[in-house]
Amino acid sequence: MKRQAGYVLPLLLISLFTVTMLWAVDIPDLDQRMNQARIDKTGQALAEARQALIAYAMSYDLDPEHAGNPRIGLLPCPDRNNDGSSDGACGVRDDLAVGRLPFRTIAVPQLRDGDGDCLWYVVAGRHKNNPDSDQAMNWDTPGQFDIVGYAGTALTGGAGSRAIAVVIAPHRPLTGVQRANDGHPCPGGSDATAEIAGFVESIAAATVATPVTVGEGQFTDPTNNDSLTWVTVEDVFGRLLRSNHFATFLAQRTSVAADAVKPVFDSGGNFVGGLPAPENPVSSSDDLRQSGNLPDAGTLSIAGAEGRNHDDWREMYRYVRCVDASPCLTVNGAACRGMLAFGGTPAGGQTRPGVNVQDYFEEPMLSALTSVADSYSAADTWDQARPTEDSAACIN
Repeated sequence: MKRQAGYVLPLLLISLFTVTMLWAVDIPDLDQRMNQARIDKTGQALAEARQALIAYAMSYDLDPEHAGNPRIGLLPCPDRNNDGSSDGACGVRDDLAVGRLPFRTIAVPQLRDGDGDCLWYVVAGRHKNNPDSDQAMNWDTPGQFDIVGYAGTALTGGAGSRAIAVVIAPHRPLTGVQRANDGHPCPGGSDATAEIAGFVESIAAATVATPVTVGEGQFTDPTNNDSLTWVTVEDVFGRLLRSNHFATFLAQRTSVAADAVKPVFDSGGNFVGGLPAPENPVSSSDDLRQSGNLPDAGTLSIAGAEGRNHDDWREMYRYVRCVDASPCLTVNGAACRGMLAFGGTPAGGQTRPGVNVQDYFEEPMLSALTSVADSYSAADTWDQARPTEDSAACIN
């Protein structure tokens, strides 16, 4: 017994030494791995939220609930009362809105960051669905948010690439910040506007200007630990360009416009109406033809959802008419009384939204429109495989 007792103290010392060494080596490594696990979980939640928002905007017009206002590209209002669903309306028209991610509305689980907090979400005023903007909504509609990385590097570049929505992972509260937890689906209370300062450091609660700078934080930063992801208009329409649904949608825009401007003849073949003057018309040298912008839905008596879609996309068109309604021009060799030219997506060097014809069209269509020519050549329909190329539709 004495001999066995003599081994106890050395074994205890060895064990204590081993535990001390393991503590010294493994605890920092364990802490680092736990942080990385939280970061990874945050990244997964942000990625899922981003994909869901893109899908929502892409298919907005297909949802029967949006039948009265089927504008492709709209995004939901945030959840500002912490019930998991988008608010029915969110603020003033064309002002951004901020709150929690409306996970029920975009059909995802209750997404949380690596610290267990729900994601927040800010949407541009031009892209929110209620009240939706009375300005055009299309693939050239500018975003509102300039994203700046933790080191100060611009992560989005210029108006064309500004984000239309930002998803924010708030992570754990900073030192001295208290967050309520009163039984809502997400930690916090029922007034996101009042609570935002306790969750989000990357954007100010009262910000409404354009553009808005959203600053990415860092997981361990004591003043801003927000993680971000964002959606641009290119994220939405870049995918839509490859869909047959969207090609059909654009073909319908041309069909509706062509029907609205086509000439009307009585039973005796006499011209009695139609072919309204373009907006900001420019006449040919012989005054037989006029070219200009396609008139708006009110002028053309295009009502309802078709009218809203017409106004969203009409800036992509130029309209040429024969003043006396005779077939005074040709489109791809066919005699026509008018013509609708569609400009497609921006090509290199073009600035959108633009006021000049060269911002929308390339040669040979550009020169023909500029001179109000009597002959036009382009594809008969817009081709999603060549989205920047012009197309032309004959009107008779």
